[in-house]
Amino acid sequence: MPFNNDEVMSEEINEINETEETVEVIENELPFDLQANGEIVFPEDFVITDEIVGRSKLMFETPLLKPYVSKFIRAANKNISMANVLKFCILLDCSPNDLFNWEEWKGELFARMATDEDYLITHEDIKEIL
Repeated sequence: MPFNNDEVMSEEINEINETEETVEVIENELPFDLQANGEIVFPEDFVITDEIVGRSKLMFETPLLKPYVSKFIRAANKNISMANVLKFCILLDCSPNDLFNWEEWKGELFARMATDEDYLITHEDIKEIL
């Protein structure tokens, strides 16, 4: 009988699926809350200049400056570079998804499209949401 690799793979997958072992997922608690409007809210004892601006001066050749950080956390900065997103993620121990309301934005854009099958998302639509 010839060797059937698909059959062996299928058996191995079934063995894996039948195990009762579970992997505990530890959620990393973020040091902030992301509001529906995109604003980032920190606890009262979180000093932005110390925690973000100060640490960025110690870590990065080009640190984040207080006015930029302030605009970013108030969701007032519309031109965010990927380099600065990376800096925020490192400093706040989070992922880019934690900093933005992707699902809500996508939902709002799709809702606009649902009103008219020929509707195309405009640059103005995007600017309104962001």
